[in-house]
Amino acid sequence: METDKDVVNDPAEERKYFWLTLLYVVLLLSSLAVVSVIVWNKPDYFIMYVPVPILEWAFVGSMVAVLYRLAYRKRVWNSSLGLYTWVIAKPIIGLFMGALVYFLALGGGRLLGAPSDALKGEQVYWLSVLAFIGGFSDELSIGLI
Repeated sequence: METDKDVVNDPAEERKYFWLTLLYVVLLLSSLAVVSVIVWNKPDYFIMYVPVPILEWAFVGSMVAVLYRLAYRKRVWNSSLGLYTWVIAKPIIGLFMGALVYFLALGGGRLLGAPSDALKGEQVYWLSVLAFIGGFSDELSIGLI
């Protein structure tokens, strides 16, 4: 529940959140562009046994979660240090949660008898959606585990 103490009404604080959000959008677009250019048209590019598009979607999910909370002031701390720590930590945690959800989906497919190449091609789109959800919501991805 939000209290009066949690609501930010100071114009200087509002400007800080605006610039933080703008910086985050620029960081998101530039980092995705750099990674996409590096791995463009390279077959089967993996990092830690996870395809790069899966990691990109997990990263996008975590960045959207940060932007969503900044834009709608959900769980934004009054302490600047707590806010900046969370803004940095959330995308990193989102990458690992998205990769974990990917591994769980692969493992579940194998347990149900799917061949190892069954989760490639068109199926990677569904895995990307799961990675996005894993990066976006800690509660959903932890609940899936």
